Order: sequence, then structure tokens, then C-alpha cells
Amino acid sequence: MRRLLALAIPAVLGGLLFAQEARVQVRLSSEEIDDVIFDPARANKEQIQQWVLLSKDGPYDEATLSSCIELQADPQSKRFEEDRARFKKLTDQLDEAKYPPELSEVIRHFRQVRSLWLWVDTQTLGFLQTDDISTLEQKYEDVDPSEACAKPLEKIRSSKNHPQAVNLACLDWSNCITAAAKQKIGPYPEEAWKHFLSAYGITEHIISTEER
Repeated sequence: MRRLLALAIPAVLGGLLFAQEARVQVRLSSEEIDDVIFDPARANKEQIQQWVLLSKDGPYDEATLSSCIELQADPQSKRFEEDRARFKKLTDQLDEAKYPPELSEVIRHFRQVRSLWLWVDTQTLGFLQTDDISTLEQKYEDVDPSEACAKPLEKIRSSKNHPQAVNLACLDWSNCITAAAKQKIGPYPEEAWKHFLSAYGITEHIISTEER
């Protein structure tokens, strides 16, 4: 009898260990799914589904705003405001109080990046609507476009027509000022993300939907 009990104990322990592991798939984008294994004793499924969206490949890393080139034909398009409303709504969800403290650095990073995208979008549309280059010369925090993006601004000033100037603003100037400001913001905090995964017993595997 004692031998049978001794054999049963490892089986029970094995069952308990197995029960501590759960799995869920979270869609990060139209191209990627995060296959997540986690410890249900440290977080529930709903929390994991919310937290994992802060992955580097998640929806917060997408500049889902209308292209100002696309809006050239209709600068007053309702689509512009609808896109901005959706963008702001998603950004507003980045409230540190609603997430574990281990994710604070990641949240601050995404708020900074998304604020930058919204500002760039606002300035380029302002130029599209008014043709006033001063909208592209305004500083973004401590980044001065007149210094960081002098060449694109000069090209815009010397452009031959409005469509050409708009293309330069939407592409050359936009890419330039975004790169300059992102350099100040810094890259996605990979180490903070890894620390969060470790703290909550999470492992992830990114699945490309293109492979299916």
C-alpha cells in the first residue's frame, strides 16, 4: 500500500504542475498572432489578452491614420476625423493604472510614439489645407524641424506646385521629423517587456498568418 501511495504522489504533483499552464492566442495585427502560454495562478485569460497587445508587434505600434496624400483630393474628408477618433481611443486605453507596474515603461513608450504620430498627422494635414509652410516648421518638444529637416523644408519651399509640395510634406518631411523625434524617444523597451513576461510566467510565439 505504501508503495502505491508513493507512486501516486508524483502523478498528483505532475497533474498540479500541468494545471498551472494555460494557453491563448491573441491577434496582434492582420499579419501576426501571438501564441501565449501563461500561468493562470498569476493572471487570467482576459488580462493576458489585454496585456499582450503591448507587444512590440501589437496594435499600439501601428500608425493607423489616413495618409495625407490620400486626403489630397478631399482635405475635409470625414474619414480623417474618424481615423483620428479611433486612433485617440486606442491611445487613451494606455493607462498605467490599468496594467501591471512592469508594463509602465512600455506604456510610456507607446504614448510618446503615438503622440508623435498624431502631431505629424496634424501638421501635414494643416499644410495640405492651408499651404502654409509654417505648420511644418513648428517644434515638436525639443525637436526643431528647421534644423532636423532643413532639406525637406527647402524642397517644399522651392516646389513648383501644390501637389508636389504636398507629396514632399507627406513623405520627405513626415519621414524626416518622425525619425528625428523617434531618435529622442528611443527604441521599444525590449528588456522591460522581457521582465514583464518573466514576472508573470508568460512565454510567447509569434505566428505569421501568411504561413497558413
